[in-house]
Amino acid sequence: RFDGEQNHTGPTPMAARRDALLAAAHTITAVHDEALQHGVQMHSSVGRIEVYPNSPNVVPSRVSLLIEYRSRDVDLLSAASERLDATLRAIADKTMTSYEVESSVLRSPARLHDGFAALAHGVGAELGLSTTDSMTVAGHDAISLNRRYPVCLLFIPSSNGVSHNEAEYTSDQDMHNGLRMLTGLLHRACTSSASFG
Repeated sequence: RFDGEQNHTGPTPMAARRDALLAAAHTITAVHDEALQHGVQMHSSVGRIEVYPNSPNVVPSRVSLLIEYRSRDVDLLSAASERLDATLRAIADKTMTSYEVESSVLRSPARLHDGFAALAHGVGAELGLSTTDSMTVAGHDAISLNRRYPVCLLFIPSSNGVSHNEAEYTSDQDMHNGLRMLTGLLHRACTSSASFG
């Protein structure tokens, strides 16, 4: 969260503004640039931003944003977090604002169950469906379940790879195949003599 000073945009000189939204804007580009430096090893997002007072003629005095870094490399995440703290400090100084990290969580990456994934590939082959391993840092509910149960993620194709977007489209046939895959995998997991513990 950045805290600045609420003031009228008309008479307040640009050089005197303590604009929390400007600080947030610099942060968003810094978070993006951090991930770009690491190629496919890191993803980043600023997925939520709240501006106060959120008025077109008032310099914002407070902005909260949600920053997320994702990577399989815990050391990379730790280093990025340290760099982010230094970056936030520099941005606050540059914009004459203050900042506070309200919460910070470093969740260790989880590897999903290899045996369960192999079972999924086998079921796909039996059903005549092509399968592949996907390198992803998506977790969904599987991350929480993975601590106690064997899990894998099943993804079905989306047109142009678009996901979590109103333009996302998956054909009826692909959804049907996904359902066949899911039910086949669940049946096999429940009837298999293999241990997944």
